[in-house]
Amino acid sequence: MIREMEHRKKIKLSCGTLINVTSRGKHTAPACLLLHGLDNNTHIWDSIASELSENFRVHAIDIRGHGDSDWANSNSYTLTTFISDIEQIRTCLLLSEFILIGHSLGGRIATYYTAEYPDHVKKLIIIDTAPEIGSNIIEKLKSDAEIQPEKFQDFQSCYSYMQAIYPLSQQSLLYDFCQHSFSKHNDIYTSKTDPAFKNKMFSSSTQGEISPLQDKKIWSKLQKIRAPTLIIRGGFSAVLSSQVAAKMASMLPNADISVIERAGHAVMLDNPQQTVKAIIDFI
Repeated sequence: MIREMEHRKKIKLSCGTLINVTSRGKHTAPACLLLHGLDNNTHIWDSIASELSENFRVHAIDIRGHGDSDWANSNSYTLTTFISDIEQIRTCLLLSEFILIGHSLGGRIATYYTAEYPDHVKKLIIIDTAPEIGSNIIEKLKSDAEIQPEKFQDFQSCYSYMQAIYPLSQQSLLYDFCQHSFSKHNDIYTSKTDPAFKNKMFSSSTQGEISPLQDKKIWSKLQKIRAPTLIIRGGFSAVLSSQVAAKMASMLPNADISVIERAGHAVMLDNPQQTVKAIIDFI
C-alpha cells in the first residue's frame, strides 16, 4: 500500500497558543493520537506513524512548549492544561473516538485524559511511564536537564549530544529525529523545547501541576479507565520496572503488557520494529 504524505497544521487553542499536529493516512481511517515525552517532538514517532498510517489516520501532536508548537507561560505547563489542549485538538480534528498512544510524559497525559474523557478513547497505549520512579532516576533526569548546553556550535554537536542521551537508538532514526529537535539561528543551534518547561518539571508542584516524576495520583486515575489498555516497557528501561508495570495492569480491567527487547526508555528509536508490531497486534 502507498502511504499518504504527512500533513502539518497549526491548531489555535482558545488561549491563542498554536499547537503543531502532523497527520498521516487516509482521512476516513480510524484515528490514532500520539503524544511524545519530555524534550521530544512529533518526529520521535516518524517510523511508528508511517507504519500505522497504512490502516489508520495518525495525528502526532507537539505538546505546548515542544517541537514546532508555541512556547507558553510557564504556569500553563500543567496536567490540567495539557488535558484541555488534547480535548480542544480532538474537537478541531472532529474526532468522536480514537486510539490514544502516549510515551513517557505523554503516557501520563494520555492516562489522565482517558480517565477524564472515557467516551472518546477507544483504546489506550501507555509507553514506558510509571507512577513510581526511583530517586536515582529522578536525579539523573534532573542532572541531564541541568547540564544540557544552551547552545550548540554545529549540527554534529547536537547529534553527538543526542547519541549520549539515546545510546541504544537506531542511528538513522536518531539522526532524523535530531534534525527536527533543534532550531538554527545565526549558525547557532538551540533546543526547540522551552527551557521553562523543564524548570517546571523539576520544581515543587502545586495542586494540578505536572509534578511529573512522582505524581502518584495516577494510580487513582488508572482505576477510572475502562478502555482496553496496553502497557509497553523497554526491556532495559530504568523508568518502568516489570513490577510497577504488573501493578498498573492489575488496576485496569482490561490490560496487557508488552516488553520491547533491546530497548531502553525510548522504544520507538531503539526497537521500532517490535514496538510497532506490539501496537498493531493490540489495536
